[in-house]
Amino acid sequence: MSRRTRSSLALAVWLVGAHSGNTLACGGGDTPGCRLGDDEQLLRSPQGEFLAELHRALPKMPARFKAQPSTWTGQAERSTQEAAYADVVAAMDAARGPEGRNWGVLESYLGVREYVHTYHEQLRVYRDRTRWMTDEQREEVKAPEFAAPKPPAGLPREFDLYLRGAIAWHAGDIKEARRQWQAVFALPVAQRKYRSVWAAYMLGRSHVGENPNEAVKWFGFTRGLAAGDFSDSTGLAAASLGWQGRVELDRGGRLAAIKLYVDQLGCGDGSAAASLRICASALLKAGGKELDNAARNKLARGVLTAHLVAGSSPRWIASGETGKEHVLAWLKAVERAGVRELPGASRLGWAAYRTGLMRQAKRWADRAPRHELIACWIRAKLLLRAGKLDQAAEQLAVALKTPAPEENGDKHERGQTVRFTRSLAEDLASLRLSRRQYIEALDLLAIHGHHGPATYLVERVLTLDELIAYVAARPEDARIHMVRDGLARRLVRVGRWKDARGCFSLRTRKRLDDYIAAIRKGHNAKLAKAERAEAFWTAAQAVHKWGPELMGYGFAPYGAEPNGTFHSWQEFSRTSMKDGFAVGPVSEDERRRVGLHRPDSPRHWHYLYEAAGHAWSACKLMPDNDEKTARMLWEAGTWIKYRDPQAANPFYKALVVRCGDTDLGKEAARLRWFPKAALEPKK
Repeated sequence: MSRRTRSSLALAVWLVGAHSGNTLACGGGDTPGCRLGDDEQLLRSPQGEFLAELHRALPKMPARFKAQPSTWTGQAERSTQEAAYADVVAAMDAARGPEGRNWGVLESYLGVREYVHTYHEQLRVYRDRTRWMTDEQREEVKAPEFAAPKPPAGLPREFDLYLRGAIAWHAGDIKEARRQWQAVFALPVAQRKYRSVWAAYMLGRSHVGENPNEAVKWFGFTRGLAAGDFSDSTGLAAASLGWQGRVELDRGGRLAAIKLYVDQLGCGDGSAAASLRICASALLKAGGKELDNAARNKLARGVLTAHLVAGSSPRWIASGETGKEHVLAWLKAVERAGVRELPGASRLGWAAYRTGLMRQAKRWADRAPRHELIACWIRAKLLLRAGKLDQAAEQLAVALKTPAPEENGDKHERGQTVRFTRSLAEDLASLRLSRRQYIEALDLLAIHGHHGPATYLVERVLTLDELIAYVAARPEDARIHMVRDGLARRLVRVGRWKDARGCFSLRTRKRLDDYIAAIRKGHNAKLAKAERAEAFWTAAQAVHKWGPELMGYGFAPYGAEPNGTFHSWQEFSRTSMKDGFAVGPVSEDERRRVGLHRPDSPRHWHYLYEAAGHAWSACKLMPDNDEKTARMLWEAGTWIKYRDPQAANPFYKALVVRCGDTDLGKEAARLRWFPKAALEPKK
């Protein structure tokens, strides 16, 4: 391939001419490139995830109740309606059998439920619309009115009573609602299987904000019923934990609220996480003895530490609730608590490091197990800050060997561990790269999925021979697929397509074979011109469609990864902090390598010029004033006309001069440029 197959590109370059100001014009110039070695990034704390920290810190207990899956409001209402319908059908069947179902009653019952659902939606829209209005503006917007419907006659008694209570509740008659719901419990036990839990839950809701003790009593009763033989089809027992937690929080019982919210979270209700953050925030603001009590409470200790570690949430940072002052207060409270066994010591060190409390970070990291992931990471970061790079690299390597949680463990914890180890791998790769350990750096980045920085090493730092040896030594490792692809595209660009073929996937290998076969056929002077032209045109279309996959660079705008992901050249900047402190400085050897491995083509989207060159070769073999020739010139020109009008100009001129008698040629002459769409030839 090497000389003959690259002649089309040479032709395209000759055809379109040199283009000033177009070399590496992506904003970064010819700077060595990747995020690796950026000191500010290298010394930064990885982000903690609140749910992952909660699941790690809190005891694993079986869920006492099943929560309703968290969904958007409309879907939750719809799920409640479906459960209500299923319950009333089951009650009818139990009383009279499936043959005794009263479909008219069921339809009317659904109609009442649908009306209530619609009212809820209208009320939600009204509240959203008027939320930021003044009182005067709000008076001009009519609020939705609740026209209380009547329950259909013939409903099982427990459903009739509960529904009457619900209608009164929405109409604002709380006293009547309570009377109807309490009447449910006057029924024989066998006649209130389906609405006892619902009635008790709503009685608790009705007392929230008015009578906390009464609310707590009914919420406890709700869970007692659900734990027995009474139906809880919508997860109200789990929801009652959250509402009772709100009651406790409102009256200052923050530790009691935490226990309830933790129980709710254990039931699978993810909304409890936000409530736990509110509790943690309230305790940090309260400080004093209340914070000391929280430090002595195992559940509260886990929740507050998780809150501080995951303090990167914009909401909590903006309010200043997870800053240095609160972290320091919490660390002192834990010290005063005198807890001997503290499995979360490394997390306390993490919270300290995140807020710049380096002395405290070291103190708590040293209390953690020596080979624990977070502790190793903290020690490594502190060593980096002290300029002890070899020892820091050793600590990072130890941390990376820490096994991830088991697959049957918590998904949040596993996910956070994966993200954490990826961050550590990039940190260690930065150190390896600054010490010219290029293969080791590439291995870390490729295995842990850092495709952007790895692309920099594949494209600009390592030689072809080094890459070939690296890939050959790992023939079965699927984790380095992007290295194989990058090497293959690089080999194609220098004409070593036979070596490239073995690095591509089967799909891309077939595309490469078809492309090379078309090129060879186009150069075969023994074949007819029409056959050669068709072959060149096939090659042109292949490169236009599959260019990024076959020969593209791994950074924009020259090409892309096969999955379509572009890596911006601006993202890759190997710099040090302005104060002169350099953790991972750029070596002179790295700069030299980057200079040697500049892109072969100075043009953006280089593969489009390659495609245009093949198309030009095809058109040279085609007859003048032929509709097919005109369409080839038009299509190839449109590939580059927007990005590089000067390069597209020869195609336009050939379309007008060589195919002036065709419809496309005439239209191009009239417009003095390419028509926006190809014209169908006249019959």
